[in-house]
Amino acid sequence: MSEDTNKSDSMMAISTWFFIPALQMCRALIQRLEEARIKL
Repeated sequence: MSEDTNKSDSMMAISTWFFIPALQMCRALIQRLEEARIKL
């Protein structure tokens, strides 16, 4: 049981470390698209 929980915890940590920067990149991309749309 403990091994499984450790695996899930590490997967959660990896997913959060990958997900948060990806989310920030998406937000930056959306902001750039909106700025470009305003300029157009």
